[in-house]
Formats: sequence, C-alpha cells, structure tokens
Amino acid sequence: MKYLVYEENNTNLLARYDAYAVAGARSTVLANRLDSLHIHYYSQKVNYGTSGCDISPASSSEVTPSTATYVVLAVCVQLSAVGKPNGPGYQPATSVLLVSDVALRNSNLPLY
Repeated sequence: MKYLVYEENNTNLLARYDAYAVAGARSTVLANRLDSLHIHYYSQKVNYGTSGCDISPASSSEVTPSTATYVVLAVCVQLSAVGKPNGPGYQPATSVLLVSDVALRNSNLPLY
C-alpha cells in the first residue's frame, strides 16, 4: 500500500494506492485541499507534541520504514482568512493539523 499527495484541478489530494486490490478500486482519494503530509516511523509507541503543521519531537528516535512497528501520520490544511479584520464573521488564517497513530499489525504483538 502506498500513500501519496498529488495535484489535480488546482488542489492537493491524499490518495491511497493498493496494488493488491481488485482492478478499478486500487486508488482511493482520502482527503483533498492538503498542504502537507508527514509520515514518521518508530520502533515503538511514542509520545509527541504538535506544532504548526507537524508533530514536535517524539519520545523516541525515528527508524527506517522496514523496521517500523508504529507510524505517525500528520496531515495539515492551511485555511485562508475569511472576511476583513474587525468585520463581522472575520476568521484569521489558521492551520488545521490532523494526526493519526498506527500500530502495525503482526509486527510485534506482545508489545501491543
């Protein structure tokens, strides 16, 4: 399975590609309007903070994807300001960060 961000019709899309899925269902768009995607690989469950559009330093060092048993995905969307400052309904520009942790199945079952 692969995850990728690509541009189509002036927007960035997050898609999942599964080479083993049935023909016609190999690619699935998971989200649109993305500004960044960060994938972090660890050998164990980690604690971390969030800052801007990514996680802040984790409680453990990252490892190569082939040795990972725990993955942290960080997806960010930057929203433009709406309205004019001090006007009705004004919303300043902001970043929205979604973080998801994944324990890889069957990689180290006694630990999870």
